Amino acid sequence: MTQQKSKQNKDSGFGKFEKILVPITGLPVDDEALRLACELARKPKSKVHVFHVIEVDRRLPIDAVIENEIEKAERILTHAENVAMEADYEIETDLVQSREAGPSIVDEAVEGEYDLIVMGMIYKKRFGMFHMGEAIPYVLESAPCRVILCRTTALK
Repeated sequence: MTQQKSKQNKDSGFGKFEKILVPITGLPVDDEALRLACELARKPKSKVHVFHVIEVDRRLPIDAVIENEIEKAERILTHAENVAMEADYEIETDLVQSREAGPSIVDEAVEGEYDLIVMGMIYKKRFGMFHMGEAIPYVLESAPCRVILCRTTALK
């Protein structure tokens, strides 16, 4: 029995995931991350969950209705559904309001028991140095599962 379990773990290696979380922000790189998640999910027919976080200013209540942000988020999620449809894959989408995206992504990964997070990121510099923003380092440090980053090429 122990040998069989060990073999199963070894065979399950990279690329076989039951639940994949794809946090999106509305940038073109999200399409690439979503396509990758759909491709990774295809063979075992895994669940792909696209997740968008509206970051709410601390001066507002967390459940404040921010119409323009909600409309923008709905457009972003609709676009993600279209990208997944082009990739011939069915996804689930979700919209959350939070103070910060990073902790919300990690909380969702923990609560949903996800096996993988696939995130897109743009190449950007801050003070002349490569910068990943705030959410990505938080997710890389705190996620309970594997994380794949899809980074765009450097702008020239």
